[in-house]
Amino acid sequence: MRFPVVKEEKTKNSFDETAVVESLDYPYPKVQVTALIQIVKGNISNAEVISKLIELSKCRNEEIHKVFGKDTIGHYSIAALQVLNTYESTKAFEDIMNELEEREQNIIKRIVQNFNM
Repeated sequence: MRFPVVKEEKTKNSFDETAVVESLDYPYPKVQVTALIQIVKGNISNAEVISKLIELSKCRNEEIHKVFGKDTIGHYSIAALQVLNTYESTKAFEDIMNELEEREQNIIKRIVQNFNM
């Protein structure tokens, strides 16, 4: 399985946005989180991406959707909604965060900080 990556060129970074967005549909959380990182770095914030992030935000079962430690693909998706910082993504982020327990909110806040580094 090949996964698109950001290619470093002499003058700019480029990647196939469509392939990265499609990678969110892969059933492997580590592939999905790699795609999320590229989406955040590339500031890809169209309606399709926001919709997929909202759907992935439900994937927070630590046994099934685990990425690292207690972090799940759902946590990374919620964090990405915040970092993309569009009206739609911020509203979705706030709605989701209001429903979560403090433990999960803290995980997401940490991921947001890491995305912003």
